[in-house]
Amino acid sequence: MFKLKLTRSFLLVCSIIMVANARPSDKLQVILNSKAHLLVQEAASSDHLSSGAIYRRFARLVAEELAGQGDQAGATEIIKTIEASNDKEIPKQTFAWMTHAFAREYYGKKIIQATSQLIQYRTFATDVPNRENPEFIKQREYLLNLSQRLGLNFRDVDGFIQEIWIGEGEESTGFMVHSDVQPIDENAWQVDPWAGEVKDGALWGRGAIDDKGPLAAIMYGMRALLDSRLPLKNKLILLVGTDEESANEDVKTYLKTNAPPSRTIVVDATFPVICAEKGWCGLWYATRPYLLCSVGIARLRWV
Repeated sequence: MFKLKLTRSFLLVCSIIMVANARPSDKLQVILNSKAHLLVQEAASSDHLSSGAIYRRFARLVAEELAGQGDQAGATEIIKTIEASNDKEIPKQTFAWMTHAFAREYYGKKIIQATSQLIQYRTFATDVPNRENPEFIKQREYLLNLSQRLGLNFRDVDGFIQEIWIGEGEESTGFMVHSDVQPIDENAWQVDPWAGEVKDGALWGRGAIDDKGPLAAIMYGMRALLDSRLPLKNKLILLVGTDEESANEDVKTYLKTNAPPSRTIVVDATFPVICAEKGWCGLWYATRPYLLCSVGIARLRWV
């Protein structure tokens, strides 16, 4: 189940790139919390505007709201930034939160649609290697097409990992997700687990949270950063794994021929931001020698 509140992955992308580690000003926070939806609607009301043009109209409307509340300095700062993007003068915290609000409101429905489509690919392990499995191949083609539509770069690494990125540079920030899921018992579901159905304010289906929803959200977060037209000093790369739920060969194989990003954050389900994933810890025990062991497995996470 993927709640229709698309916040964490967007803000993660925006804040990492713009180094925004604080809350916005009180006035900006009120505007973005109470009026972002209406302001995005107004910005998008004209026909034939690109998403970048809509973003800039949204930024101007936010500036007008700030000026109306007496924050003329904040309003002027936004207008100066969108008219001439000089990296030294970018109010990073302001634009991180503003880009987050824009992405959430402008791309929210499209993220739900993309996640719903990803859910429909039955990407669980079978006796066919995942990289050769027709469901994984169809999903890979979908990610390629979606990347092209969003203006993102795409590279498939032998079916093990898909790279999706914006920006260039020697330094890079990576986001690690996975596109495979666990197999299911369909009788245990009250809805079709492969339909990606929206019901009761949530998107239902296998992988909605773990990890296809975050995958789609980060892709659209990248698009929102492109819409802002603000300069990116470094490369931002999304690494899409394909067998986190089974063999765990994807990253291992990838690293044999590819350097890891300078820093990587794992975006997995509803867990907090994870800065490293270091394998598995298993515990086996038995109440009597002749009884079947009870097995518990936990993933080690350093937060």
